[in-house]
Parts: sequence; C-alpha cells; structure tokens
Amino acid sequence: MKNRLATLQRHPRSTLSPVRESPTENVYVLEGPKEFERLERQAQTDEYHFHEEFLALTRAIQVQFSNHGATRPLRILDAGTGSGFAARALGHQFKDSEVLGWDQSEDRVSKTQSQTPAELKNRVLFQTRNLLEASAPLEEQKFDVIFSRFVFQHMPRAKQEKLLGNLRCHLKDQGLICLVDIDGILGNLHPLPAQLSRTLAILQNRLPMDFHAGRGLHTHLLSLNPSQMRTLVYPMIFHGESLRAESERARCRLESSLSHLEEALGSNSKARDFIYDYINALQSPHAFLY
Repeated sequence: MKNRLATLQRHPRSTLSPVRESPTENVYVLEGPKEFERLERQAQTDEYHFHEEFLALTRAIQVQFSNHGATRPLRILDAGTGSGFAARALGHQFKDSEVLGWDQSEDRVSKTQSQTPAELKNRVLFQTRNLLEASAPLEEQKFDVIFSRFVFQHMPRAKQEKLLGNLRCHLKDQGLICLVDIDGILGNLHPLPAQLSRTLAILQNRLPMDFHAGRGLHTHLLSLNPSQMRTLVYPMIFHGESLRAESERARCRLESSLSHLEEALGSNSKARDFIYDYINALQSPHAFLY
C-alpha cells in the first residue's frame, strides 16, 4: 500500500561502531535545480503533510525525555531534510532544543538555511551531508532524537542497512529514532493496465530505489535490538480532485527522473511513453491511488 510507516525506537546502551566502508554516492533520481521548491510545495499538501507522524514523535519524545512534565533541551537530527520543512516544525515544537538538518544537496541546504525564520536561525541549522558516507561521530555529532522521512525509498535495499547503521552511530545512548517512508510508490493504482504493471516491475529492478521501503522499516529496526518499538501505518488515499493534483506532482517527479528512466528502459522514447501512459492512467475517470 502507499502508506506512511512511522517506526519509533528507543535504544538501550550499545557498542555499535560506525560502518567502515568507503564513501558511496547516493544516487537521488529526482535531483534537479527545482527540487527544493517541489519538496516544499509537496510538504504543505494535506496528503504529504506529516501531522500524524509529528504527533506520534512528539508524544514519544515527551515520554522518553520529560522530567516532571517538562521536556529537557534536546539535540535532534532531521536526516535527509529536503526543504527543511520537518526540521523547522521540530524547532518550533521544542523551543529549547537544537535541530540539525542533513541533506546531500548543497543547493537545498543553502536555500533551506536562507529561508529559516529569524527566530529559529540560532537553533535550527542545516549541513551538506551524504548519509551513506561513514564517519566516526564526535560527541557534538550525536543526537537524542533522529528523524528521517521519505529517505529509504530513494536507495536500493542493499544500501538501506548501511544507512541505518550510520544513523545509529549518531544516536546517543537511550536515544530515540523515528523512520517514516512510503510503501507502494507508483504501483498502488487501480485500475493498473498490464503493460504499465510490467514496466513498473522493470523499474523496480533497475532504478536505485525501493518502491516498497515502508514495509521494511520494522525489520530494519528490529535488527538493532531495540528496548521498545512502535510501528504505525497511515493510509494516503487519492481520488477525484486529490488524484488530479497528485497526477501533476507525479508528472513533475517522473520528468525530473527522465534520464534515469531512459537508462532503465533503454531509450528516451520508452521513458516518455511510460510517463505518458502512467499519467493517463492516473487521470482516467475511475482511477484510485493509495
């Protein structure tokens, strides 16, 4: 299903070491000069807003770190911050805490920092960082809370374990980690023509992505032997007017990834045929996406 899956985990003390592999480029198929603006617009839509995850994360933080009803100052990492929407929201919610947003794009980090409200600039900061590059975390690079939303879907499963290991090394003892991702990108469309279904299967095998990242988060975190864990699933449903709006967002995403679609499908014409057919399927009168 095209769901958002939030997994909240509290860690016992651990002796895990950083993943000591050579730096690996993380191929982001949607990368482009307008990606910051696209992410910011998407984050403000009802379907992609993170009301539910934010409430669940806030409650978990209050339970884990509150002392007589007051939450102590925290260090919070938004890993894969994108346009910084979540980092700013966390900064507003936890007013005495420091929030750091990491993203691999220098352009997005620069734009995000420049658009941070004045009241947050001393506490909500952004840095360019490839999450797949291992580093020995200094104490000032460790966090009480790590939040990562819609990141795992943008890498193949073979790299997800490395990402999680790197994040874990930046988590303080007794820290809390929250992962959120979509399950069923593109494919949970009904009706789905047979040719589109076959093309999507090819893309799943050839693109550096995981169309079903959400369902794997629970298993990933279980591998860390958490002291406590909670898994939540929120449906994302598009039909009627919301599906028409989503079809335009999908067109933008697919056109941004055209070069990767060309490589996966073998030619520019096949990539453009796929985009045309998929958008047409989204815009059919009785289409339903979830």
